[in-house]
Amino acid sequence: MDITVIERVVPAMSVEDQNVAETNGKSSPPVIVDVSTEIGVTQWIKSLPKLIQEKLLRIIHSSARPEVVQEIVANEKRFAPWRKITIGCTTARGFIRKFQLEEKVVAKGKGVILRISYWAKEALYTRSFKTSLKRKRVSLLLLSHLDLGLEEKSTVGDLLDSIEPKRLVAWSEENLNGWRLLPCPAEVAPHLRFQYRKQPMEESILVAMKPIVLSDGDAVMFAVEHGKHEDPSLHVASVRLKHKKLPAHFKILLVLERKRRRDKSIKDTPPVITAEQASVVPLNDDAIQQS
Repeated sequence: MDITVIERVVPAMSVEDQNVAETNGKSSPPVIVDVSTEIGVTQWIKSLPKLIQEKLLRIIHSSARPEVVQEIVANEKRFAPWRKITIGCTTARGFIRKFQLEEKVVAKGKGVILRISYWAKEALYTRSFKTSLKRKRVSLLLLSHLDLGLEEKSTVGDLLDSIEPKRLVAWSEENLNGWRLLPCPAEVAPHLRFQYRKQPMEESILVAMKPIVLSDGDAVMFAVEHGKHEDPSLHVASVRLKHKKLPAHFKILLVLERKRRRDKSIKDTPPVITAEQASVVPLNDDAIQQS
């Protein structure tokens, strides 16, 4: 396969060069790699993220067309982790106190206030809202409804179907390499609200999660929003009426997790032979001599 048609000269920087540049606080000039040679191609591939390397090498070995290679590389970058946040170790009451402290901080003229709506506060107090006792980091992926295979006229019910675990497994197999998508734990929403203060204006993020049923019977998901004339806030979006059209402006948030590989150090458990099976197992020569 003639790979030189992808790009004649490709700027690349090795991982070591990037680390040195970050340490020194300086931006090193990119290394110019000539992909017209085999050595140049190897250097270019090594400069890419590991996940892209693996998929690109598989495609090259399968003699795929150059435009296919470009499409796969672009797809990997498109579905790269959006951001990482820390969750756990905060109860519903803890979140409410943090929102109350926001008002006191802004009263002193410091920072941007983060607000919570009445129904979002009620959702925090329901039994369905659970928090982890251990602190951990989670990777998040932000998608549009089109990314999930939905259409412009898709309904809330279509969204709920698309985030079912089986559907997410199939989507991950098709679009992700070594990763899988999962619905968000409910606590992701308030943690994201406090760790995403510089949210762009007019951005609305729907947290894909198991819906929480409120006291009035409505089923809701959390929404992290920054309205045009509002402060960044934590709201809820109703998902009870499944025939209702899905708002196109919502971005959909899911957890991105690496696939677990089977531990090769764990040996398979030997088969258990029952008494009935033992009666028909043929004896070897050593067993006959012992008898």
